[in-house]
Amino acid sequence: MELTAVSELRQVNCRLGAALSKLQIRHCATPEDFSSLRDVLVLGARATRQASRLLSPDPEWLAELSAYRSNLDKLKEVLASLHLGLQIRRRRLQENLEALEAASNWAQASKDSI
Repeated sequence: MELTAVSELRQVNCRLGAALSKLQIRHCATPEDFSSLRDVLVLGARATRQASRLLSPDPEWLAELSAYRSNLDKLKEVLASLHLGLQIRRRRLQENLEALEAASNWAQASKDSI
């Protein structure tokens, strides 16, 4: 196994782990966060695709691959948590909008009755 393939996947794991930590701490994500995640995932896919052609990968590669899979599982959980948070915020915004519309209608009706 080429050292560069192992190094590349190690770097992907490092960047993905840092991104996951950042998302878990903040409980929110920016478009830049998603863009960065996409870039890291593309690099990871490229690295694993190249290495999948090998007949007998070395133990170091297998360890990095296992770490990558673990990071992907964590990413799945973080994204599910972010999705749930967004759904809750959306529901609150919708409730606030409905309350605002009701208050506006009441104010208009009060103004019209004067």
